Amino acid sequence: MRHPLRTFTLLLLTGSTAVFAGMKFPAVPPEQAGESLAQLIVDRDSEGLANRIDMKTLLNSVMQGTDLSDKDRADIDAGFQSSRTRLANGLIKSIAAQHAQVKLVRSRTTPKGSVQIIRLNYYDDAGQPSGYEYLEFELGRDGRIVDWYGHAQGSSVTDNMRMLISGILDTSSLQATVFGRAEVNEDAMAALKAYTAAINKADFAGAYAALARMPSEFRGTRQWATLQASAAASLGDTQYRAALDHLAQAHGNDPDAQFMLIDHYYFRKEHTRMIESIQNFENRVVSDGVTNMLECTGLLLDEQIAAAERVCLEATEIEPEFVNAWWTLVDVRAKSRDAVIVLGTLDEIERRFELKMNPDLLLQQPGYEWLAEAEGFDDWAEARR
Repeated sequence: MRHPLRTFTLLLLTGSTAVFAGMKFPAVPPEQAGESLAQLIVDRDSEGLANRIDMKTLLNSVMQGTDLSDKDRADIDAGFQSSRTRLANGLIKSIAAQHAQVKLVRSRTTPKGSVQIIRLNYYDDAGQPSGYEYLEFELGRDGRIVDWYGHAQGSSVTDNMRMLISGILDTSSLQATVFGRAEVNEDAMAALKAYTAAINKADFAGAYAALARMPSEFRGTRQWATLQASAAASLGDTQYRAALDHLAQAHGNDPDAQFMLIDHYYFRKEHTRMIESIQNFENRVVSDGVTNMLECTGLLLDEQIAAAERVCLEATEIEPEFVNAWWTLVDVRAKSRDAVIVLGTLDEIERRFELKMNPDLLLQQPGYEWLAEAEGFDDWAEARR
């Protein structure tokens, strides 16, 4: 589930704003707003997505609590209006590069509009699953995007923009907002500028090094820990896992860090903590086919077989078209060594997804060797050879 920073932070504050001038956005029902937003991402429509970003409201969130001069505010405002195109292009390109399937998994109304949870199922070049991301979009009543948060990265657009702009402008109030301290010294400013320059060059090693030089107050925050983990994701497993370990130790109970920590607890074989993180994420964000499949996997690893089967069945009921949930269910049922149940589940997968099983490859999978001696397997296999 790891993905680097580039989705949110590779933006340049330049370009033309004429295309957005004078556009009107009437109020829309939350469900309709979510469906149309998801369709823009499915269609890889970067222009349509750019049109949906409310940069004025987003900018107000970024600048909240600062005392910029009129000139600085005007310069940033002009730059932000144009950078919506780059934000949209960056998101769409990242999604396309990772062959993502897109699914709207939750819509809920808020006092200011709605929240839309869009899941991305990532695949590698060979078509194999490579991870998941949940994008949490905040929309106004008119259906326009005022912010979004990537749970696999643990960061929001507004937080990342605030950091980038702080590294460009010499404005103490904005930098103080980033670092959480009243005064910002030259060393802190140098680290922030180095981070901004590195991110804009996609130099994640440089960004990682710059983060280590930032003030101790900021290094104690969950935002810093997630930025470090996101940068480390491009630097290899050793640094990535060390960064996740810090995130778990310092901010393991933070609700916004739960999805990032699933991988960490999986690699550490801390299956109980893995299950807890998934359940916390489900309670806070969404419970869908993927989260139930991940919880099923954790329960299976923890040898809670009955609970694992129950949760896997929930995954197949919530999203019957999600084939990975069915494969995980087979893995759980294989623990029973009941050939009738296992072969029956494989039959169901063949029927639902128009597949034909390869019995010989099946026997080569760990945990399935026993099927070779099971009653009824020879006839089942012969029908597929």
